[in-house]
Amino acid sequence: MNDKVVSLEKYKKYNKLQKIKSKSKMFFLVIMGAIFVALISWHFFVENVAKYDVDIAASNNINYKNSNLIAVDSYKLSQLVNEDIYDLNIIYLFTTWCKGCAKNFKNINEIAREFQNSNLNFIAIAIDNNNKIEDIENYFAQYDEIYFKKYYLNDIDNLGQLLQENNIQYKGAIPFMALYDKNNDLIENIVGPRSHKYLRRKIINSLFNN
Repeated sequence: MNDKVVSLEKYKKYNKLQKIKSKSKMFFLVIMGAIFVALISWHFFVENVAKYDVDIAASNNINYKNSNLIAVDSYKLSQLVNEDIYDLNIIYLFTTWCKGCAKNFKNINEIAREFQNSNLNFIAIAIDNNNKIEDIENYFAQYDEIYFKKYYLNDIDNLGQLLQENNIQYKGAIPFMALYDKNNDLIENIVGPRSHKYLRRKIINSLFNN
């Protein structure tokens, strides 16, 4: 009799344990399914590069590594920003000491290379506080290939005023990118490091889909 009671209790415990395991397994499968669907959705609707395949003029692959630094003052900045011969103007602000900027360099450089022969005007400007030419030159020296002209702001004390006068809505966070149409109307500000796919999608939307 006691053996039967013990066996029945064991069976109930075993049965309860199996139910718990079954529910846990089902919960795990549901979570994994949700993650899978989310990844597929992200790939096709957010980071899908395939649907952004367009005819981009072959790059000239001009490497500016050995070119001289170009100082940018108020007049030069106005000239650069208001280039109306391009359908898209991009202002990219960075510093030589910014880790996020260093992380972003490869993506920015590839964007500059890929669209070098397109109707995109890519302007990257170093805005270091100390404004030491040596530091900026050393920064660029670490890269074998640089596909954009090497500008630096030589009037850092009036940074805010210079940018404001040229419709650059910089708030202090870097890296900073601003996209403008040929009429110098702001399309979008992008703050922080971004993937090559993300930047490429933004540029293609602005160049070809407007």
